[in-house]
Amino acid sequence: MKGNTMTKIQKRLSMIALLLANFIGGLDTTMLNTALPQIIKDLNGINQLGLLTSMLLFFIAMTTVLWGKLGEVIGNKKAFQLSILIFAIASILGGFSVNIWMMVFARGLMGIGIGGMISIPFVIYAKLFPDAKERAVALGWVTAFYGVASILGPIVGGFVVDVLGWSWIFFSLVPFSVVSLVLIQIFYKETVISQKPRVDYIGSGLLVIISGVILYWISNLPKLNIFMNSLLAMFVIVSGYMLWKLEKKETEPILPISLLKNMSYITKNLIMVLVYAFAIGYSIYAPMWAQVVLGTSATMAGGTQIFSSIAVMLATRFSSKFISKWSFEKLINIGFIAMSVSVFMMAFAPIGVSYYYISISGAFLGVGHGFIFPSAQVAFQEVVPKEQLNIATTFSLLLRTLGQTLMASIYGLVYASQVNGINSIEHSYQGLHIIFIIAAVSVIFGWVMNKITWKL
Repeated sequence: MKGNTMTKIQKRLSMIALLLANFIGGLDTTMLNTALPQIIKDLNGINQLGLLTSMLLFFIAMTTVLWGKLGEVIGNKKAFQLSILIFAIASILGGFSVNIWMMVFARGLMGIGIGGMISIPFVIYAKLFPDAKERAVALGWVTAFYGVASILGPIVGGFVVDVLGWSWIFFSLVPFSVVSLVLIQIFYKETVISQKPRVDYIGSGLLVIISGVILYWISNLPKLNIFMNSLLAMFVIVSGYMLWKLEKKETEPILPISLLKNMSYITKNLIMVLVYAFAIGYSIYAPMWAQVVLGTSATMAGGTQIFSSIAVMLATRFSSKFISKWSFEKLINIGFIAMSVSVFMMAFAPIGVSYYYISISGAFLGVGHGFIFPSAQVAFQEVVPKEQLNIATTFSLLLRTLGQTLMASIYGLVYASQVNGINSIEHSYQGLHIIFIIAAVSVIFGWVMNKITWKL
């Protein structure tokens, strides 16, 4: 479908449908985090807490690439609608859960739906806005909407739990899903696929298994012994080699080898992985710094994220004004300057640093994210063939998910090694200090990648 076949109104309303899906994804996580203690208490599921929290991420990671392929087979519009429908049904199941296992099942099903809701829209944006600069402006709205959801989620979630009960956390997401479903049906015009590609079932199954094993491995890295780590590493290497050989022979591969050999695509995605490596560290350990080292309440600790969310919204709107004038490389460089200020503020902060110092660091992180994400997202889409747009976009999301999970495991291992069962502010500070030094290295490496990728 060409972008000029739709009117401006149709494009805008289609975009609202996609933004709603992004908004739902942000609300789901932040609202549920607020409700988790009550859910665990009511469903007697303390022993399944880890499973409940990881199930969503597990199925998001495992299905993102499959959603991209499904979009090629049945059309991106139908695939997106299917993902919304699955999410809505799963939300209703979650609200009616009577035991922890029903809730775990619902969260897994929600993960499958969210996998399509957060990946397919980026493919549709490329169809709606063929011009790279226009698309970057649109993606700025994506980041802004997610920022709003991140701010509203904990506040609205707490209110809903206190007044209506945790079931309504799930029920409240259904109307947004219905509106998104209706808007995309009425206003998004997609050309009919004349020749459907063949489905690579073996490659798809193998990729899902590999993704699942990698996600399990890196999520449990600190808990596994040397034998299990070696066994899982060997499995990933052997199965990865099998997938490589299989996809080289496949006429319609789930993961084209040419995409993996496209170094311009790979390096641009590496930039985003490294950026998210710091972002996940800040989102987890800045609140911990406030609560453990500074002694604030849990509510105040969560408030460290507000400056970051507001800054993301403002930065995306500000950077969009310069997209037509500046190159993506320059915009990303500006983002890395802001992100470097943020990470070095945290990496070299003294133990007695103030609460607002941490929040201001988050604001610089938000500015960096607002400049980097829209530009990098569009940039990697521009260096792949159109026929690989679906898989390139969804595979990028998989890489980011795995990268974030890996870094979260590394940070957790570092923190645990420093604290080592000792309930001491000094030991906690030392662990946090090392974590942000590691994050600083990832930011520097990302900046170097930005210098290299534009020469490939």
